[in-house]
Amino acid sequence: MSSPYPYDYFRSWMDKPRYNPETGKRTEEFKEGLRQFMLFASNQDITLETENSR
Repeated sequence: MSSPYPYDYFRSWMDKPRYNPETGKRTEEFKEGLRQFMLFASNQDITLETENSR
């Protein structure tokens, strides 16, 4: 990882094609990136605090 920003690689899946042009389905890279993002986002303090206050 040569970027000074640690999240550049983490977010790189967002800048690539989301759909496979041959199948019309989402790419595995996109699905995995989205899964990792949702896991990361759901474990942030603000998310946990909001969820616990409901």
